[in-house]
Amino acid sequence: ITESGGAVSQWNDKSGNNRNVMQATAADRPAVSTDAGNASLLFDGTSEYLRHDVSGTITYPSSIFIVCRNTDTANAGHVFSVNDSSLSDRYYTLTQRENSGQKIFYQSRIALNAPSIRVGSSFNTEIIEAVSNASNDNELFSNGTSVGTDTSAWPAPNYDNITIGRLRYQLSDQYFVGHVHEIIWIKQSLDLATRQKLEGYLAHKWGLTANLPADHPYKTAIPVP
Repeated sequence: ITESGGAVSQWNDKSGNNRNVMQATAADRPAVSTDAGNASLLFDGTSEYLRHDVSGTITYPSSIFIVCRNTDTANAGHVFSVNDSSLSDRYYTLTQRENSGQKIFYQSRIALNAPSIRVGSSFNTEIIEAVSNASNDNELFSNGTSVGTDTSAWPAPNYDNITIGRLRYQLSDQYFVGHVHEIIWIKQSLDLATRQKLEGYLAHKWGLTANLPADHPYKTAIPVP
């Protein structure tokens, strides 16, 4: 990360693809923080977010792994979104629905009858996984446990930005409140063994092994690359 006075202006992409998320406005930068002793970026839910402008098209397979904790269960909080700038489209969004404490993974066009997976629990400190092995094969996991599926046909729209901590939608800003530790976006199919290795890696790295299922192959063992 690049930070000044504890405020983060850039979070670098380690994949080599240079998809670094940035914030030029000092007042809108998340803070360097810790949560349960682990390094994090803390988003205040008011104005803070990081963004990378890049043109692309949602393709399948495509999966997202996020380690985070939402500290506000009363309001909408979009931790990760891939959007376009028309303010009418929002895609591949992981959010917490306002006033209902739901985890939601969805892809939509103006959010009307949006394909989605909704789970009635708020974000704790956990590994959230949105796995799409095909446009009609989408699954939401929490700490290595499947919590919802959707087999309807999801679209493959264009996008022009990747944003952490905010969704801009129909002139309304919806911000994430809480800690973000790590985000991994993978554009390839994940078999069971690969998915579980990623879960094990994140669980051991961030002290979340207690959250994995008892029969998870990396509950105690650290996965070998």
